[in-house]
Order: sequence, then C-alpha cells, then structure tokens
Amino acid sequence: MEENVDFVLHGGDLIDFTSDENIRGAAELFDALSIPVYLCLGNHDLTTPDALQQWLQLAPQFFPGGKPEFSLLHE
Repeated sequence: MEENVDFVLHGGDLIDFTSDENIRGAAELFDALSIPVYLCLGNHDLTTPDALQQWLQLAPQFFPGGKPEFSLLHE
C-alpha cells in the first residue's frame, strides 16, 4: 500500500546543543526530502541566548511564515 506524506512535523530536540554547525547540519539532512519539514523547538535546540535568532536565520524553512509560532491547517 502506498501512502502520501504531505509534511513532517518534528517535535523538537533536533540537535543536542545550539551552534551554527548543528543547525546547518540538521537543515541539510531534511533539505533532501521532497516535502516540507516543520520544527517545534525543544530545550536542546535553544541552549544559547540567541538560539531562536540563529534558527530563523540559518534554517527558516522549518518555520512557516518565518516565525517560530505557527499553525498548520490540513484537510
């Protein structure tokens, strides 16, 4: 049986600690998918004072509308 996947919603803690290298690496892993990946940031994703800004700058594709607060409407 073949099923279609419209998007992936990751529940957080995608990385162990915040760094430009970790964020870029995580983004590269998911960029290979042909569907969107959305991220709910977890405590390990936010280990530095400027972590949110790093995520939004380095991996905006994880956040619809470029914001960490988002809603997904789906059939």
